[in-house]
Amino acid sequence: MNESARTTCQPPRIPSAAGWAARSALGAMIATAIGLAAYVVIGVLSWAAVRGLHGIGICGALGAAAGAALSGPGSRLARVLGGGIGGVVAGLFTLAAGEVFPPASMQWALSGGAYGALFGLPAAALVGGLIGLIRR
Repeated sequence: MNESARTTCQPPRIPSAAGWAARSALGAMIATAIGLAAYVVIGVLSWAAVRGLHGIGICGALGAAAGAALSGPGSRLARVLGGGIGGVVAGLFTLAAGEVFPPASMQWALSGGAYGALFGLPAAALVGGLIGLIRR
């Protein structure tokens, strides 16, 4: 009944440097996670396609492509470079898990993917956050 005459619109917020870096790091981590998930699916379907150095490069390329395709948080350059570098790190550790677990198995996919994400996501966050600070 009693409604105030206040406006409900808020002025646009100017993002702080820390907020911009956090959004860029988040975008790079999302791109790395998408690239790693695609890499693990490809590895389960065909181990020959992902083993070796070219497999690590494939994971990096998938992360960079996911960062380019996203229109989400942070700087595009931070998403692409963070997703690419995080993808390379995640691919390296996921592929290394093939020494411990049977390659191209679901055990490798789950454990190796988690092992790769354990190292790849912080690398992506670091690179994406730093580039987000620089490109602000």
